[in-house]
Amino acid sequence: ADEIERVFGGISRAIFEMVKGETAASKMAGLNAMDALIEVESEELRATLITRFANYLRLTLPCDDSPTMQLAARVLGHLARSGDAITADFVDFEVKRALEALASSPRSETRRLAAALVLRELARSVPPLFYMHAPAFLRTMWWGVRDPSRQVREHTVQALRAVLALLSVRSARMRAKWVIAVYEETMRGFEA
Repeated sequence: ADEIERVFGGISRAIFEMVKGETAASKMAGLNAMDALIEVESEELRATLITRFANYLRLTLPCDDSPTMQLAARVLGHLARSGDAITADFVDFEVKRALEALASSPRSETRRLAAALVLRELARSVPPLFYMHAPAFLRTMWWGVRDPSRQVREHTVQALRAVLALLSVRSARMRAKWVIAVYEETMRGFEA
């Protein structure tokens, strides 16, 4: 066990250095390494791995490179899917952080893009954990849908698609309530 922890510590430090590196290539190398290690079969390292990798991902979300942020969001979704007891807390924190960023002012395009990407990936990757945040998402996502940036709008709509898909498997009454709310807000947007 000590040998495993020592080796993992060395690998983890190398990943950290790559993720905090100056270039997109360095960040992406670190992200790909994280993605490869997420499924490691070691119970004693599991909680450490999720916590550590979640913190490393926060270094790349947001950043100035859109492909890097897209990869980071996919790795975040993979990390959330890997699941265990602390995953629910991690997903809860990330969804709340992303919703806050999506509705934040002053506008920071990279921050809002990162938020839309995170929301999309978490809604796709862990629908049962995201479900409790669906009402807040459906209230907040309009900021992203009406954003001046095409990328933010597109990724917010992709997140909306994922949320509507997760709502579609829930009770018909709840599904109808939220679909009607989205429709009505959409119509108000056309009238404005």
